[in-house]
Amino acid sequence: MGVISIVAAEIKRILIIDDDVVDRTAIIRQLLAAKIGVEIHEADSILEGKRRAKESEFDCIIVDYCLPDGDGIEFIKFLHAENISTPVIVLTGQGDEMVAVESMKAGAFDYLVKGNIKPEMLLQVIYASVRLRKTQLELQTAQKRAMQAEKMAFLGTMIAGIAHEINQPLNAIKLAAGVILFRSRKGEEIPPEKTLDTLSTIHARCERIEGIINNVRTFVRNDFLPIRMPCDIYRAVENVLEMLDDKISGSGITIHKNLPIQLPAVLGKMQLLEKVINNIIINAIHALEDSEGPDKQIYIEASLDKWVQLQISDNGTGIAEDIREKIFEPFFSTKSSGRGMGLGLAIVHSAIMDLGGEINCKNNTLGGATFTIYLPVWHGDSCD
Repeated sequence: MGVISIVAAEIKRILIIDDDVVDRTAIIRQLLAAKIGVEIHEADSILEGKRRAKESEFDCIIVDYCLPDGDGIEFIKFLHAENISTPVIVLTGQGDEMVAVESMKAGAFDYLVKGNIKPEMLLQVIYASVRLRKTQLELQTAQKRAMQAEKMAFLGTMIAGIAHEINQPLNAIKLAAGVILFRSRKGEEIPPEKTLDTLSTIHARCERIEGIINNVRTFVRNDFLPIRMPCDIYRAVENVLEMLDDKISGSGITIHKNLPIQLPAVLGKMQLLEKVINNIIINAIHALEDSEGPDKQIYIEASLDKWVQLQISDNGTGIAEDIREKIFEPFFSTKSSGRGMGLGLAIVHSAIMDLGGEINCKNNTLGGATFTIYLPVWHGDSCD
């Protein structure tokens, strides 16, 4: 097909795809009558239209809905697959309203009915499509910039959080090692038990740093895309309580369990599920350690509605209303330095979301907090 050159204007290049030369000529005539400067390219098949759309940039493409080798919807899907953002206007016949609707659903910016096209209407539809696409591209650019700014802000927060948490055990290591070095350089004899205590301190602080790094690695990698398999939530809770037995008894905490053994399996991965439960119970323990009351209780209950629900409650200090919305945010923590860097609940939230579940938190009538986890029930190869 040939190229008709007119004076360049705001809309410089238009592609018309139609196998009927009479219809193409009619549209060209209308564009000439509209007196806009534009370069008009023609194609008489979907195949040729695809080739031209890939090889050259156009401000607008007008395509007949029905051509011998394909239709307008197929052409629009091709543009989307090729990441070509040129706005498309579909040509339809009289009474083809359903065709027009399907074309718009597929991504057409507008449609025109053959035999009913006037210069003013044609110009208006073209300009509206081009301007709408321009607005969409500007919005996408603004969204990308906002996302980049958010990522940079998050990165700054993460680095500051890591530095703050690591500095404390690092300073303790530096101080402990410095005392030994100072005394050694002075020629002092250091008792073996003092050296042992210092090494124990250094080892404990190194473990603290290792824990921080592992938490950050887990969070950043978002390593929560488990092989989905049936998991026994009763067994997961029992395993966690067994691991935390010394810490729980040492804190004077009483555990109350209401876990029906006959609960159906949930969708998950045992190790990940145990990590989630462990983090929530550790938070409850810390809340109770900060509580002045002698009666320290943790309640763990499970039930079945549509999903399996696991509730973990304590009678600790609860969560202030003004921070409840922030507790699942990364690096947000109300704990004192050295007891957490605000990743535990962020990891819990990400893990539950990746398992297709939900989690929420509220204060309870005991004065403490209740975390409720909702997990899909496993049904063979599927889940609800």
